Amino acid sequence: MSFRKMTDGSGGVNSQSVKRMVGPNVSEQVKLQQLAWNLQSRTPVAARMVAGAAPPTKEEWQSITAPILVIAGEEVHPSSIALMAG
Repeated sequence: MSFRKMTDGSGGVNSQSVKRMVGPNVSEQVKLQQLAWNLQSRTPVAARMVAGAAPPTKEEWQSITAPILVIAGEEVHPSSIALMAG
């Protein structure tokens, strides 16, 4: 386990790594599940995924002609989705 992952995960269900992935009002059970997923993930794999990810540009969003189903978390507000639509 890397030093960064170890310190990021310190604090158990109240660690920064859990808070970053779940909303502020979730149950302890959800926090426990997220903590378990975080501990099972491999840092090099996650780092490669993040390094290769880039948000789509406005032109890329506008070039999509197929219907899109947006699945979002509880904390995503309709104004955020409207921004994606252009």
